Amino acid sequence: MPENWTDGYIADINYTNNFYGELLPHSLQFCMTLKGFEAPDANQPLRYCELGCGYGVTANIMAMAYPHITFDAVDFNPSQIVAARAAAESAGLHNIRFHERSFQEFLDESDLPEYDIISLHGIHSWVSFENRNFILNFIKRKLRSGGIVYISYNCSVGWLPLAPLRKLIQEHAEASAGGRQEQVSQALALARELIETNAHYFKHVPGAVGQIKAMDQKALGYIVHEFLGQEWHPSYFADMAEELWSVKLSFAASAYLRDHVDQVNLSNEQLALLNKIKDPNRKESLRDIMVSQGFRRDIFVRGPRKLSVARRAQILSNYRFALTITPDSFISNLDTLNGKAQLPLELYGPVLQRMAKGPTRLLDLIEDTNCSKFGATSLMHMLVVLVATEQASLCLPDEGYDVRRVRASALNEALFNEPVMGCNLYWASPLLGSGILTDWLNVTILGALERGIDPVDLAWTRLCDNGQRLVHESRSLLTEAENRDELARRVEQFRAGELQRLTGLGVSTMPR
Repeated sequence: MPENWTDGYIADINYTNNFYGELLPHSLQFCMTLKGFEAPDANQPLRYCELGCGYGVTANIMAMAYPHITFDAVDFNPSQIVAARAAAESAGLHNIRFHERSFQEFLDESDLPEYDIISLHGIHSWVSFENRNFILNFIKRKLRSGGIVYISYNCSVGWLPLAPLRKLIQEHAEASAGGRQEQVSQALALARELIETNAHYFKHVPGAVGQIKAMDQKALGYIVHEFLGQEWHPSYFADMAEELWSVKLSFAASAYLRDHVDQVNLSNEQLALLNKIKDPNRKESLRDIMVSQGFRRDIFVRGPRKLSVARRAQILSNYRFALTITPDSFISNLDTLNGKAQLPLELYGPVLQRMAKGPTRLLDLIEDTNCSKFGATSLMHMLVVLVATEQASLCLPDEGYDVRRVRASALNEALFNEPVMGCNLYWASPLLGSGILTDWLNVTILGALERGIDPVDLAWTRLCDNGQRLVHESRSLLTEAENRDELARRVEQFRAGELQRLTGLGVSTMPR
């Protein structure tokens, strides 16, 4: 065992507490179905393990959405596990256990079952090779036949050109005085000065300039963990596939739905070249180069089973989808690697109008007189594009909704009671079985409205308690009157738009 429990991983600054929808059982099943593979049925009792769960945001929302699934979630950071357990206990989630363990310690746990799903997001590229071996051995011992593994990692194709920049930031930060914030600030300042000198590196790797600019919008936890950790090991897809083949896993699908719509991602010439390759693993490697892939989200399966064409069509026809926008806010112009892509309103318009009525299946679209003319294949493609562009979402079956709503309300109650300023927060949606991105102010406004409390008074009190003030048009509002006026404006803005959306998604308990 290493003397330092962090084993080279940064523990003094916690990682971002985000929700990752790709880990959801029904999302994983859908991606595998699209590629024609049998997957663990998210509507049946399963056992699920998340390795490296952080604050447990994703794990707790999954436990809410799937009371019939048993979850184990592990992280070595005690402060994160304490927060995760507290959230689960406050919401009364009894189908999840959080373990404060290293991967080696967790491997030796004697009371763990075999799992149908094992997931690890943002772990593999940032841990030592020793820990990667512990993970491999855990999968070898604990994944059942037919089970799947979700694994995300930095892809060498997109990341290795940036390795010199990462090394520069890491070295300069380590040599700088002060805390992490100051170290990062000094390192980024040096990188910006280097850009101004017209260093040839930035001419040969233009993406490095964008990476520096993007860091202005990134949380400190992300920058520290991505750029300052001792362990950083991007992988080529082919190497990852070989590593997981050693424990009998085969590649099945990307868990990132945008990867499933290459008609949007790639040019016609790229598609023609890609389609010449029949081997699925070689095709993934070629595609990574086409898109300069920097981050992969992959699903591997132990013992792949192909679905028949008829069975695949039957399963796809019964998935439910819900709009997460209003039809009049539909985004038809997409930014892609090859420029702009147009989503024709004459195709998407009828689909949006049908979906505006409520959760919609492919089967419902096929039976709709305004949509049926497009055919099942085109309709499914449109649904995938809408989900991939975050204008719609998969949603759970109607069965069990009332139970999920009670559990989601408990999670959202806990969120309202202690909303943290300055970080992403997530409402639990019983309709989607997913997390809805928000912030402390919207949490405060919704909670106040639902409880008959003046939202302006409550939000102002919370600002004062945290020594904070609002910012409007890049100017900090200093007086109480200014802050209250701005809060009132935002409350009305919330009532006019977001409230209706949240009611439709089952987050709000207020009548429409």
